[in-house]
Amino acid sequence: MIRPVEEKDLMECLAVIKDSSMTVADEFGLTTDNCPTNGAFMPYERLENDYKKGNKMFAICEGDKIAGFAQLEAKDNGSYELAKLTVLPAYRHKGYGKQLVEFCYDVVKTLKGNKIVIGIIEENTRLKNWYIQNGFVHTGTKLFPHLPFTVGFMEIAVAQEEFDSEYCNVKYIPEDHVVLLRWKKYCHLEDYRRPTMFAASLLAKYEGSNFIVDARNGFVDDKEDAEWGASYLLPEIAKTPCRFVSFIMNDIAETGDGMDEEMDMWTVSFCKYFAVTKAENYGAALLSIRKYVLVNARYTIQAGKREEFYRKLQEEEIATASRQEPGNIKYDFYYPLDSSDDICLMEMWTNQHELKRHAATAHYDALSRLKEIYVKKIKISKYGIEEYV
Repeated sequence: MIRPVEEKDLMECLAVIKDSSMTVADEFGLTTDNCPTNGAFMPYERLENDYKKGNKMFAICEGDKIAGFAQLEAKDNGSYELAKLTVLPAYRHKGYGKQLVEFCYDVVKTLKGNKIVIGIIEENTRLKNWYIQNGFVHTGTKLFPHLPFTVGFMEIAVAQEEFDSEYCNVKYIPEDHVVLLRWKKYCHLEDYRRPTMFAASLLAKYEGSNFIVDARNGFVDDKEDAEWGASYLLPEIAKTPCRFVSFIMNDIAETGDGMDEEMDMWTVSFCKYFAVTKAENYGAALLSIRKYVLVNARYTIQAGKREEFYRKLQEEEIATASRQEPGNIKYDFYYPLDSSDDICLMEMWTNQHELKRHAATAHYDALSRLKEIYVKKIKISKYGIEEYV
């Protein structure tokens, strides 16, 4: 059982810390002379002071006996330092250390922290590997003149389900399979970057989720943040399975598909990686990223020229290039069974705007040139689809 430490437990916790730490002190030759701050030599006043400062302390127990201890101290920017993680030698190899780490992780998550940091003896590779096995990553080392060892730094990110500040709210909406980022007012630097990177983490966590950005109450226009967004943020989001992004804006042009003819810089940047729409409210945004377009085209080719036409399509890599567009779902040529002169094309796009963007590409122009040479007749059918599985 893991429980919060009370003031009356401090003396027993001190004994746990000192006895547990002594095995490490002996292994690495630590003494009161060369490392008086080590847990093996900790005075009661230091632990009492940590308790009175409000640091969170937890004990893992077997019955009434405290078998292990851990402490969390709040640091800057939502991080928490995990300190004095110790388990008595007689109670080791029972998974108690892992349980304490997992418990502290849940505590930090409840407190809306974003990561846990630790400092260890870098030369203690066994302990370092144990932390790595429990999800921590090594972030660096530092030599301190008063310590007889190198300090290694490690951390683990704490996954939150919602980010909220005076500037922005970010959350995953399970019923719509959407990550919604809602700006409350203009911000820049860390106040802008933290929520956007949190949104990227949710998009990675919830595979196939879509991204909706509500920018009606403010949107970044700081040059430094814009450059950071284009060079770092967007490539990071592009690593996630997300394919569709919709912006909720106040100044939507009265166009059929809800997109401005002259898109702002951010929309253009997003279009390099995603299928993008604009909308006036959340419902319209949700509908826009679910409104697929299916196109069936049938080309009647000049007699005896079908194989040559198909070969030219392959040489121009028209299908391959089309499939690489962010808004494309399907793009396939095939021979119909009822004709030796026809070729059919089935293409599906995330929305009408993406189909229009496709029509402005070089490979679309290449197809048009080939059609002028080889195609006698074209029949096209277009369908709107609300859902695609």
